[in-house]
This record gives sequence, C-alpha cells and structure tokens, in this order.
Amino acid sequence: MQAVRKLSIALIVLTVGFCPGVASAFQAPASGSFAYSVYDLFMNEILTGAIGFVIAAGLVLYAIFWAVRSNVFGTIVCAICAGLIIFIEDVVISLGITVAEVENIVSKSLF
Repeated sequence: MQAVRKLSIALIVLTVGFCPGVASAFQAPASGSFAYSVYDLFMNEILTGAIGFVIAAGLVLYAIFWAVRSNVFGTIVCAICAGLIIFIEDVVISLGITVAEVENIVSKSLF
C-alpha cells in the first residue's frame, strides 16, 4: 500500500513537471502614477534599502540561532527568506504578468 502511494505521488509530480507553463513577468508601473509611487516606496526605499538589509541580516542571524539549536527546518526557512529579501526585486519581476499578455492568452485559448 505504501509503495503504491509513493509511486502515485511520483507519477503526479512527473506529470505536472513535464506540463508546459506560461512564463510571466511583472512590468513596473508607469512613472508618475500612484502605483509607481507605491512600487518605488516599497521596492526601492524599503526592501532594497537599509530596512531590507537589516531584515535580511536579522534573518541570517536567526538562521544561525536555529542552526546552533540543531533545528534544520528553522535554519533552512530563515536562510531562504533572507535570500528572498536580498533578491526581492528579481523575485517580484519574475512573478507578475502584464495585462497585454493576459489578453493574448485569453484570445488564443478562446479561438
């Protein structure tokens, strides 16, 4: 029974892994708009600035704390979160999708 479950999980993971997906990208808002002001404040001033550096450094120290206490899961989670904050701009850019791309995808799938 246990082998059947492991085999079915492996089969599902392989099937999903080989399915093609749509590549998405976030386009920064136009300069001068309210959305750009919010984007500039959070991305450029807070996360990629001094506050983001302090948060990432704190997460690295917290990862060291968990490593000393032999908690592998806590160490890995803190280290990954610190890396995400350090490279947050690349992460945000790679996660979004533009409206024009959505219109193209919808029009291709309907016709």
